[in-house]
Amino acid sequence: TGVLLDELADRIEVQVLRGSWRDIDGLDPMMRSLEPGRFDLILLDALYRLWPADTDENDNGRVCEVYNRLDEWAKHLNAGIIVVHH
Repeated sequence: TGVLLDELADRIEVQVLRGSWRDIDGLDPMMRSLEPGRFDLILLDALYRLWPADTDENDNGRVCEVYNRLDEWAKHLNAGIIVVHH
């Protein structure tokens, strides 16, 4: 009744960025270099790590800029993007 890792091994790719902090601008070149259609879904954990250094998460305009970039990536890659916000 579970999903075995062997069943997914060729369908999931993990890119660990721990220890190499990149905000939304720093991650942009990597995301734009991905081949459109390569992924169906991209999961980014966690959203607070994408905020540029001068971002106040209560600044609606700045937060909107980050989400607009996520929308651009989704459109470019023809993929869904999920961000974890905790």
